[in-house]
Amino acid sequence: MKIFIFFLILTCYCNVLQAQTCAAAKYPESYKTEKLFLEEEVRFETFLENNKNKISFRATPVIPVVFHIVYNTLDQDFTDAQVQQQLTILNRDFARKNPDTSKTPSVWKNIASDGGVQFCLAKRDPFGNTTLGIIHTHTNATELANINSVKSSSTGGDDIWNAKHYLNIWVTYIDQNTFGYAAFPTDLATYPQFDGVVINSKAFSISDFNFVYKNGARTLTHEVGHWLNLFHTFGTDVSVNCSTDFVDDTPTQQPDPKNAIHCLNFPKFDDCTFSGNGVMFMNYMNYVADSCYNLFTKGQRDRMMAALQMYRSDILNQETFCNLTGVNSVTQVLNFTIFPNPTSSGNISIEFENNSAPIADVFIFDNLGRMIQKKLEARLQNALLNFSNLNTGFYIVRVTTENAVVCKSFMVIK
Repeated sequence: MKIFIFFLILTCYCNVLQAQTCAAAKYPESYKTEKLFLEEEVRFETFLENNKNKISFRATPVIPVVFHIVYNTLDQDFTDAQVQQQLTILNRDFARKNPDTSKTPSVWKNIASDGGVQFCLAKRDPFGNTTLGIIHTHTNATELANINSVKSSSTGGDDIWNAKHYLNIWVTYIDQNTFGYAAFPTDLATYPQFDGVVINSKAFSISDFNFVYKNGARTLTHEVGHWLNLFHTFGTDVSVNCSTDFVDDTPTQQPDPKNAIHCLNFPKFDDCTFSGNGVMFMNYMNYVADSCYNLFTKGQRDRMMAALQMYRSDILNQETFCNLTGVNSVTQVLNFTIFPNPTSSGNISIEFENNSAPIADVFIFDNLGRMIQKKLEARLQNALLNFSNLNTGFYIVRVTTENAVVCKSFMVIK
């Protein structure tokens, strides 16, 4: 619910959320204390109010994304196929094509909305080189020194790409109490080096290693909402009941981080909304288990569209640098076998179904997830690949074509 009182904006943001599940609202620490930031929020609210009829786009904007997978152990790494799966879920949620829209209570179906944007894997890096939009980086750091360490190679992470042209998403182990965090667009001009989203590797995509209640790949939807200037539905201050998220069509709500591991039953009432339809616990900007999320509202969509125009307009011109993955994308079916497996010599052949012979890049990873060898632009059908320098052990081969990524394992026994 929006309480359009500028004094409230200036006072409540000083004590921003210190929750255990999402660290977005406390980021960055130094900027939140500056009067300039608080005045900027007032300026945004004014822009939104004055331009409500002008913030729609003729075509859905498509934002280029680069995923930085920064891992220390193998369970923290993800295949490119898992990354694409996460991006598909993000696009479905933002298009309101998610399969659980039927769970939206009927009383809110008329205000339920798509998020107004779509996302794609970048196909050009900042230097104009071809890329998959996915970077795998092994780090020797077992934990982050601070919340921004993952955003620089000098501190054990991976360097940010130009924040004006890409949505940077880092995936790494944070801690068991934080699922993710994001930079707000109001930070971009002052802290461009810290822009983007960070997701806990145990709350990313769908994996056997994930937190049970965060295995629906919805954490990224929540954090991208912050990146587009949405606050939590319960407001900006966890210590204040009945705070505001500056959105008209979301009910006022009491903060309760414990709900992040639960799916609640409708209607749900609390000390802030104790009658009517209750609180909108299934909103993507709330705290619930992934299986409970299913909607943005029209008011939230307006706020995100205004943020794109006011703060992130440069990124709207990068659509040609995209490989769209998601709602309407078509993925090549790629299947192959490796033989002999196990191999005693290290030499293997790859045979594709349907007698196809794709041109592909081949990457070999060891059992710690470190890339140890690659062959680029290889024609693979019945081709003998020489990996005779490999020691006895378990390895993963990743085959990447223009439209597909497939990983399979093989053994070397010498």
